[in-house]
Amino acid sequence: MVYKPKKGNRWYDNHPDIYNSIEMLRELPPPLQRIVAQGVISFVMDNTLLGTPDELKSFGHHRVLGLIQSKAKRRWYDKDPILHKAINNILLMPDEARTESAFRLVISLESVEAYKEYCIQNGTLCDPEEVELIVSDIFGQDYEELTETVAQAGDNRSDIFLKRVINEEVADSSQVLDEDSGMKLSANMLNQADS
Repeated sequence: MVYKPKKGNRWYDNHPDIYNSIEMLRELPPPLQRIVAQGVISFVMDNTLLGTPDELKSFGHHRVLGLIQSKAKRRWYDKDPILHKAINNILLMPDEARTESAFRLVISLESVEAYKEYCIQNGTLCDPEEVELIVSDIFGQDYEELTETVAQAGDNRSDIFLKRVINEEVADSSQVLDEDSGMKLSANMLNQADS
């Protein structure tokens, strides 16, 4: 799904890929949001992508304001510490790294959504380990290789990573555990979270 950025004051409103990835992340159930957010955090830490102090000086009005406002924790993603850290990590990246991360995040979210739909259609439960595999596969690939793979796949780009998981799928699917409630979510509950 593609979201149209609003004309607003948020730091990501003028960056369609970042805007789309944040809106797509919002649509996932919280346990899956956290897995994807952890993928972003790991990617940033593994690649030391946060801006230098000199880069932060020329940060720009919207990004500085976004960072300051994140402390108030008013935005939907600020309430969860993992989501808060992931989105703020994207905010703190230099422009080129942010563009690459947004691309990886969009592909990850499309692939996780395809996996979630696959589970619902087959009456199985989403396995957090499978979601982690999808996300780590995308964030772990060389950027040029990833963009080439995605370009070759065209409209079926989310299926590339889903096929890898399905081919490696274990017969026993586990449930997604919502850490906040301690509740295990079934495919039906995941489907209801979209409503």
